[in-house]
Amino acid sequence: MEIKQDKNLIAYVTTTDNDSLNELKLKTIREYGVMDENIIREYVGTRQSCRKNIEIVKNLLDSEKTIVLYDFHDLGGSYKTILYELKSINKTQAKLVIINNSITLGSEKYSLKTQIIIWETLIKIIEMLKTHEQYELLKKQNDGRKQTAKKLGRRSFKVNEEFISYCVRWKHKEITIEEVLAHFDIKRATLYNYAKELRTKGLL
Repeated sequence: MEIKQDKNLIAYVTTTDNDSLNELKLKTIREYGVMDENIIREYVGTRQSCRKNIEIVKNLLDSEKTIVLYDFHDLGGSYKTILYELKSINKTQAKLVIINNSITLGSEKYSLKTQIIIWETLIKIIEMLKTHEQYELLKKQNDGRKQTAKKLGRRSFKVNEEFISYCVRWKHKEITIEEVLAHFDIKRATLYNYAKELRTKGLL
């Protein structure tokens, strides 16, 4: 079947080291009716690479033209970049067609302005999810630090009969201060403070 070509269709195609994907993109765009001389290509390597030729495409656009993309990621590697480019294309008054529309936002179903609103909403949702994930991660980290601190901290100490007994034996030099400290896992200052209280109460 003969493909009807349209001179008002301008395609922007990003290519990578994946030859089979590159061939698929070009074949699909040609079958859509874009003339070879109106296909502007750019090797990007990765999604995050800078896209310079997209500026050439935008300079060719007007209300009579339609820019054809294989998918949204030809515009950029991040949602914010894609949204920025959509807004730039919208200013040219050109139409937009996404052939491989993986998230069902094709311009043949939605206007470009509607797509911009959808992308703005999508970005807000993504940012909200990221904020929530960061909050949950920080919460888990803080909870983990608290649990670790509890495990590493000294056990709570209460004066009991055993402690009084040890203090009496320490007073009479039956045991050393080091033995008392080690047995109750307390510091010297703590032992002296409690011993002072015991003496005040006449228990030592």
